[in-house]
Amino acid sequence: MYCEEELFKKVIVPPEEEFKDLKIKPASYLIQHLGLSNFLLRRELEAGEEVYPEDDILVYEEKTYVWLTDFPSEEDAMRVIRLNWDATKQLNKFEQSGSYNQ
Repeated sequence: MYCEEELFKKVIVPPEEEFKDLKIKPASYLIQHLGLSNFLLRRELEAGEEVYPEDDILVYEEKTYVWLTDFPSEEDAMRVIRLNWDATKQLNKFEQSGSYNQ
């Protein structure tokens, strides 16, 4: 069942200590709970990032977020965010070692 009433929005920012010296920085996210098991995951857009007409965009606290997908729980959304941050760490390791072509 879809519910238009929004229960909460939660901004998830990467831990500064984990990423402060890395060249490739991870994104911040917004979890938007729309009721029951409907948690929207949105990624903060970077300055100058292109937006397409079909993108579901939300401006919240002067930042722009693009919708990625829905999850049945906040925990599932957080798991994906952590996986993305871990992948960003791996990309930084490749960047530092020169293990990939740019």
